[in-house]
Amino acid sequence: MSLSKVFRNERLTYKLNIVANRAISENDSIFVRETGLNIRELRVLRLVDDTPGITFVDVSEVTSLERTLTSRIIQKLIRDGFLVRENSKEDARKFGLHTTEAGKKARAKGRLVSDRLERLLIQPLSAEEEATLNTLLNKLGAWVASKDYRDLLSAE
Repeated sequence: MSLSKVFRNERLTYKLNIVANRAISENDSIFVRETGLNIRELRVLRLVDDTPGITFVDVSEVTSLERTLTSRIIQKLIRDGFLVRENSKEDARKFGLHTTEAGKKARAKGRLVSDRLERLLIQPLSAEEEATLNTLLNKLGAWVASKDYRDLLSAE
């Protein structure tokens, strides 16, 4: 593996985007083959399973997926029997999403595939480098989600 000029641009956001897009693109067909669901569908399924009753709007915001794509994913997961929608007891106009037993099984299978493929992704990193990467990504993630960051951007 050559480390010379992996990226055509040196900007951090570009590099993060390229790494994420390449990893998703290369792994997606494996997830579909082994679980019947692509990576984004599994992400939504995991989120709903971790947050029973979550709304469509919250799924879209948390996953940072475009609303139309989020809607298509949710409809597919409902149609395929992985999710169900239930009307809110407080507001009949709202509905919450819940995982079915089939959804829980698909999620568990997806987790095994994800664990295996993530080990391959981080293979060139030492344990210390992996820990450092995770620490730095958590720090950046918290920063870009913060009000302080948004305030600085609005001042630009």
